[in-house]
Amino acid sequence: MLAFPLLGHTGRVETVNANPLIGPMLAMVLITHVVWATMGIRRTRAVASGETHLSRFAVRGMDGIEPSAVRASDHYSNLFEMPVLFYVALLTAMQLGVQTVPMLALAWVYVVLRAAHAWVHLGRNVVRYRFYAFVSSTVTLILMWLVIAGSVLFG
Repeated sequence: MLAFPLLGHTGRVETVNANPLIGPMLAMVLITHVVWATMGIRRTRAVASGETHLSRFAVRGMDGIEPSAVRASDHYSNLFEMPVLFYVALLTAMQLGVQTVPMLALAWVYVVLRAAHAWVHLGRNVVRYRFYAFVSSTVTLILMWLVIAGSVLFG
């Protein structure tokens, strides 16, 4: 467990123990917010430069929108697809007490792979490298669920 000093209800600093699986969850939340900010910056630049009219963002379609702004938007949406299973896996692991070294290691590997996926997608967007990061993160997520299933089935 990780310990954090917090101001308690008595007004004194108290130590609060946090589950180590919170770290990878917070890291994924950070990645999501960085992608959100990148999307906002790219959309603002596209409108300010005249490449895209603001009204183009009023509908889901991305026709007529500057490509890097589309990629940022696509990636932001993607962070609410497979990563949702990551959050559920970690919450399930916490609830079931599956706070093992393999689970923690897999969670951090997943975060690193998703960060790499974001870096490639928002950067040069080399599809081959993006695919490798995506497939690797998906396999990691499957392994996380297998660790949970193994813990439930075999103790």
